[in-house]
Amino acid sequence: MKWTTCISYALNSTKDTKRARKFVLNNSVVSSLLGCPHYPNKYFRRYNFIQKKLVPLDVYIRDSQLASNKEILKKYVDLVKKTWAYGFSDKIFNFDRNCGVDETENVILFDFCEITFLKEEVRELIENQYWLRKESYRDLSEELQLYFKELMSQELTIDNLEKVWTTSLS
Repeated sequence: MKWTTCISYALNSTKDTKRARKFVLNNSVVSSLLGCPHYPNKYFRRYNFIQKKLVPLDVYIRDSQLASNKEILKKYVDLVKKTWAYGFSDKIFNFDRNCGVDETENVILFDFCEITFLKEEVRELIENQYWLRKESYRDLSEELQLYFKELMSQELTIDNLEKVWTTSLS
């Protein structure tokens, strides 16, 4: 697979985007979940950042076998739950466009400009199974759609949100 260095552009300046940048810079564990973004100079700090090399999930899924794809989707769900432990969540769930696989086979969220720090917003996304309306889900094969739908229903629940939310911040 071809590894690419991710350069993300964070031109929007929403409150959550500003908070996310600051949060990531001050927490090495969170940084690792997000591809270790760094800002090489003042211009980059304001507008964009560089992250470690990865394979975007859409490319990984396209080029991999069913068993590997199921494992990587499981790792994506685990990543979402890890972010909950730090009090934030992806709110878009277009995982194949916003996540990638690094050289150690970890799934990372490389587009963290569309996250939320509001547990109630995450609760609503779970209740509405928001991910089922996203292109990432629709682009999966039928077999992977069934697997992903069941996995998300089992793992991304209100109960799990309540158990995990902010547990790594204490």
